[in-house]
Amino acid sequence: GNRSSTVRRVHAVNRAALTQAIKWRLVSHNVALDATPPPLRPADIESPDPEDVEKLVKAGFESMDPVSGVLLYLAAVTGARRGELCGLKWSDINWETGMLTIARSADDKGIKPGQPALIKETKTYKVRTIPLDPLTLDELKRHREWLTDGPGPNVTEDTYIFSDGNGNVRPMRPDHASYVCESAAKTAGVDIHFHQLRHYHASQSIGAGFDPVAVAHRLGHSNPATTMRIYAKALPAQSAQIAASVAGTIRLPERKPALTGG
Repeated sequence: GNRSSTVRRVHAVNRAALTQAIKWRLVSHNVALDATPPPLRPADIESPDPEDVEKLVKAGFESMDPVSGVLLYLAAVTGARRGELCGLKWSDINWETGMLTIARSADDKGIKPGQPALIKETKTYKVRTIPLDPLTLDELKRHREWLTDGPGPNVTEDTYIFSDGNGNVRPMRPDHASYVCESAAKTAGVDIHFHQLRHYHASQSIGAGFDPVAVAHRLGHSNPATTMRIYAKALPAQSAQIAASVAGTIRLPERKPALTGG
């Protein structure tokens, strides 16, 4: 069935169009006002545990190949969307500043198996640049060296970090990225699908108390309210810490002993 948000968007467009039609006297009644769109409920998202994500990444490296391991690891530490990871080129990494630019996305919806994915803009049509930590940068350097020393074609700035194997000039198909995660999860004995690695990144960030605006930018959400709505489940754990922290800012006066009634 349709997602609530999609139904609500369609309803809003129809309502606006019919409101205009009344002004133009094309219709006498706005039937959209009689409809009741479904309530908008936040998605109930399960975020995997760190131990399970670690098992998944380990299975990627050890049971499959370094490409699979690095792909799953990068998904968890950047929170990038599946198509965005498949669309990454080596030129998107600035080794001096440690910044990663997410500028495009690979899409294979409706494209037959074996055919290359299309390259398009990101979901929100925005380019974002996010910092990578030194450990991740080192891992990506090792990965590039491994690819360079391998029997495959030359690795250049213009080749994809995750390719479909045909000369590194075509991006990995997103459906293959999902297959990689599925296979590694089966080997590791964990229940994690690819998109949950994005949820993992967000939940860990918000649960650790990081600013939702910064988390929203890292995830490529156009509005931090989206981040908060989706990941509200990560917040209750902080409530007790907030209570103690705020209470600790106010020193209570010492009480005088209560007067005894005579």
